[in-house]
Amino acid sequence: MYNLVAEKYGVALFDVAREREMQEEILQELRLVTKTLQKVPELKLFLDHPEVDSKDKKEVIIQLFGDEISQEMKNFLFVIFDKRREAYFQDIVENYEKLLDAYTRVQKVTVTTTIPLNDTQRRKITKFLAKRLRTNIRLEERIDPSIMGGLVLDMEGRRLDRSIAKKLESLRYELTR
Repeated sequence: MYNLVAEKYGVALFDVAREREMQEEILQELRLVTKTLQKVPELKLFLDHPEVDSKDKKEVIIQLFGDEISQEMKNFLFVIFDKRREAYFQDIVENYEKLLDAYTRVQKVTVTTTIPLNDTQRRKITKFLAKRLRTNIRLEERIDPSIMGGLVLDMEGRRLDRSIAKKLESLRYELTR
């Protein structure tokens, strides 16, 4: 989703990360904060609440993450709190990832399966896609039991659906024609 605020903050964070050669570290820290917010919905509610003072939000971040995140990441979160941009955090993360992928010439591919991939499957899929697309691949995994089996690959607006659900849908279409 395009968002001017997310773009502005994403670019600013990426510029700082690039200047300090911390692009990957910042990405991992963004993912850590995102996962924490997903696992603890009460924390997200607290940080997103407009009546909670930014000073209190900063204290929670310091106590919760301590040395797990860099001072640069803390400063970035503090600016978000001070400027009341908490609601844009996930869009900022997505924007940062896109900037990093473009900078490092990496293509994000989301693979959807019914069960988690093992390391061998992950390597084979990544190697196959890297060869076919002639670029480095960042594989993100999603679990969706509704596809019944097989896999679905989503990449830059393109979809390759090799799921059992899709095959059944195609068969149903052929039989009713």
